Amino acid sequence: MRLWVGAFLLGVLWLQTLASLPSVFLFVLLGTLSLFICYYAQRFSSAVSRVFYWLAACLLGFSYAGLYASWVLSHELPESLEGKTLIAVGTIHSIPEKQGYAQRFQFKVDALWEEGEAGLQKVPGPKYIQLSWYQYQRSLQQHLSVGDKWQLTVRLKRPWGSMNPGGFDYERYLFQQKIRAIGYVDQKGENKWLETPAFAYPVQRVRQTLFNKIDLALEGRELVGMIQALALGLRTNMTDSHWETLRRTGTNHLMAISGLHIGLISGFAFFVFTFLWRGFPTLCLYFPAVKAGAVAAMVAALLYSALAGFSTPTQRAFIMVCVFMGSVISNRPTGVWQSFCLALLLVLLLDPFSTLSVGFWLSFSAVGILLYTFAGRLQPGNKLKQAWKSQWVVWLGLLPLCLIFFQQSALIAPLVNLIAIPWISFIVVPLTFIGTGVLLLHEGLGNLCLRLAELSLSGLWSIIESLSRLPFSHWQQFSPNALSVFLAVCGIGLLLAPRGLPGRFLGIIFLLPLFLLKPAAPKAGEVHFTLLDVGQGLASVVRTQDHVLMFDTGIGFGTSDSGSRVLVPYLQSQGIKQVDTLVLSHNHHDHTGGAISLLNAMPVGEIFIGEPVKGIENAKHCLSEISWQWSGIEFAFLYPDIPEARGNDSSCVLQVRVGAHRLLLTGDIEQYAEEKLLEKSKDLLKSTILVAPHHGSSTSSGAEFLSAVKAEFVLFPVGYRNRYQFPRSEVIERYEDSGATLYNVAETGAISFTLSAKQGLVAPSLYRQEKRRFWHSLITEGST
Repeated sequence: MRLWVGAFLLGVLWLQTLASLPSVFLFVLLGTLSLFICYYAQRFSSAVSRVFYWLAACLLGFSYAGLYASWVLSHELPESLEGKTLIAVGTIHSIPEKQGYAQRFQFKVDALWEEGEAGLQKVPGPKYIQLSWYQYQRSLQQHLSVGDKWQLTVRLKRPWGSMNPGGFDYERYLFQQKIRAIGYVDQKGENKWLETPAFAYPVQRVRQTLFNKIDLALEGRELVGMIQALALGLRTNMTDSHWETLRRTGTNHLMAISGLHIGLISGFAFFVFTFLWRGFPTLCLYFPAVKAGAVAAMVAALLYSALAGFSTPTQRAFIMVCVFMGSVISNRPTGVWQSFCLALLLVLLLDPFSTLSVGFWLSFSAVGILLYTFAGRLQPGNKLKQAWKSQWVVWLGLLPLCLIFFQQSALIAPLVNLIAIPWISFIVVPLTFIGTGVLLLHEGLGNLCLRLAELSLSGLWSIIESLSRLPFSHWQQFSPNALSVFLAVCGIGLLLAPRGLPGRFLGIIFLLPLFLLKPAAPKAGEVHFTLLDVGQGLASVVRTQDHVLMFDTGIGFGTSDSGSRVLVPYLQSQGIKQVDTLVLSHNHHDHTGGAISLLNAMPVGEIFIGEPVKGIENAKHCLSEISWQWSGIEFAFLYPDIPEARGNDSSCVLQVRVGAHRLLLTGDIEQYAEEKLLEKSKDLLKSTILVAPHHGSSTSSGAEFLSAVKAEFVLFPVGYRNRYQFPRSEVIERYEDSGATLYNVAETGAISFTLSAKQGLVAPSLYRQEKRRFWHSLITEGST
């Protein structure tokens, strides 16, 4: 069964490598073929038939996932409806999340209408959309509840997210959630509540009620978000600093309701109910106490899983509890590997694209590692030794995954978990579970239990925070490549093999590439330039053999910014541990929004600014007299001339010279600054690559300026369907007339160039095109 389920999983993963989906007919054909292979495989010897069964399972996984994906993608938003005012009638499908003045929620659409010449016309559209409702006046804020039916005036666009090396694939997340359009509620339209169906979303409504009650019970307490996460699996009130501390100590799994929590609750229910049942001898004659306890354990696991929203780790834990307790009821023992494989198969059948989530891999991998290490082997009688071994085994086994997903691994995780797991399991979770359950019956008693849970968690949290500040608490590095991950998995398999296997410790050699195979760095006399995809903003990285310069840091909005979402993950994925020079061209939030996050995440050397920036100290003005060299590469500011300049025309203009090639970074300069550059530095302006001034606005990129620059490549740092309609059509026409090749970051994702003094210019790397998968929206020229 293990090989068959593994082959099915391999088929699902095979489909996920495709840039576009084949026709549904092919998936039906392959699925039918797999059934024929299974039928005829019986005629061959056992060894040959196993190969055929394995092939059939792989084809079945591929075709099943393909049909599922085709169904999800069949509900697309037509490109012609993007940005138009539409009327959506439907139901709030998820618990609304509050983010400042906005509420974000998933909306299940029953009907979509467009205002036409003949009145309202029904139009095709997606079944599930994600909406943000911005309500800046508190008196006008609506109370939104899951299950409520609404008529909303909305503006939508196809799923879109920035695409950068090391960054989060937002479009992949939306696809996994079956969301095929995102947008916002138009406050000027007619938005009205229609009804609250009596039995709509009962579990979700209970979860939202409990979430709000816990919020009130623990109002103002630092760890309210963690208690909500432990009780309901809702982590919206957990802060970035909480997650960073948990990652540094390897305890982030404690905030995901999975096998640890569900096993504890179901085990508690099993023993308590078995004990109580034995008090009624007559009942035991009809149904043994142990079997009654098994039923209670499954019910408790079901209730807790429902409260947690049936996330992937929860599904896995619930299925394994049911399989184990089912074997108790049926008097037919089930092997742990059989339970594991059955859980994996059922999760894949429920949603084959649960494999796109980090939780899937961490949850199943952790359990698989423990089974591989402990199942069927003699273990030392000392329970403390077993607990210690289980912690370092999981840490070692998850090492490659942690480096892939987080570019870091907690070195102190085994020690911290040895303290945290029993503390959470035997104190915090029981108090949280009892408090949450009692809350609906008696608020006073429920509040008391929840406050005790938060108090006990705060004691543990102070220890975790102290340990996270240790200089050796975690190891941080670049993202490993596929080859080094494969070798590491083989090495871990050897290291965790039974003691009698000779040469086990050779596995250490297989782990070395994980740390030694670094991403390619520039050679002497070479520059790697990357214009990052940060939406409607600018952030770029210039890297020489020994130094790194960052020009602008992208957009900052609310609690999110490009620094934490894009810049830091990109730099970490490339193995960059410090920025030598930071240039903030001018003080606009779409250029400086990620600066503070960058400064908090890694050391930054010299800082240049075009005008004063809030929160940035000890910075120098980027005056045109400043220039320097790194590894034979020349850097020179061409503008401004005086430090008193303000606004767009105060932007730093930096030129990077690599042999015969030039790179020109212009910030948001407009006509005035372009004229000044033509007066003072006309002969220096000629450049191979130009990052278009002011994102391609109509107030920049004058004809005389373009003539002086004579760029071969022009890059537009703009967001998809941005409200300014950048780059402007007349500006695009001027660049096209100049003979330049144009690239729009919204269409290409991050753009990378290699400039070499010896080899010249290497063709650009376009990240969105190179890493395209079938769930990515096809962004074409004219749609941005």
